[in-house]
Amino acid sequence: MKKRNSNRGDNRQIKRSNLKIRQSVSSRGFLLDTCALVDFLNCLLPENIDDDLYRRPTYYSDESLREIALKKRLGELEIKKSITDIMDNLHSLNIKRFKDEKSTFEAMENLPVLTIENKKHGDTSDRCIISEAIDGELTLLSRDQKFSHYEKYGLDLLYYGD
Repeated sequence: MKKRNSNRGDNRQIKRSNLKIRQSVSSRGFLLDTCALVDFLNCLLPENIDDDLYRRPTYYSDESLREIALKKRLGELEIKKSITDIMDNLHSLNIKRFKDEKSTFEAMENLPVLTIENKKHGDTSDRCIISEAIDGELTLLSRDQKFSHYEKYGLDLLYYGD
């Protein structure tokens, strides 16, 4: 994988194999889920997706920043930059902040709680980000396979993963 835009954050590299990508049908832009945001900052997104982020409006969620801050504090995630530095960096790269509207909260309230792999999917961060993507008519970029279960509820998902 070619490393690009190393000014984003940490400069680790990983090799991804068996990349599964489906073409997105949304024309409004992308919403990065938390893992995609971290991968973007660490220059770990597949090159074809990374290129597409610069051609269409791309957004991040406040929920992702909350999750990053909490996981950093709990020692579950290692990112050297502060949340403020991350926000400034995203702004400089023209990655916009998704702004929740009244309809976003209605989408959160109405999103069904699915049972995935015999377990309720109650992760509040996931559910918030999924609802934002649906309400904003944005393509959600994620490597979380569970999200594909929400496509029948209006989620446009661009999955990348191993």
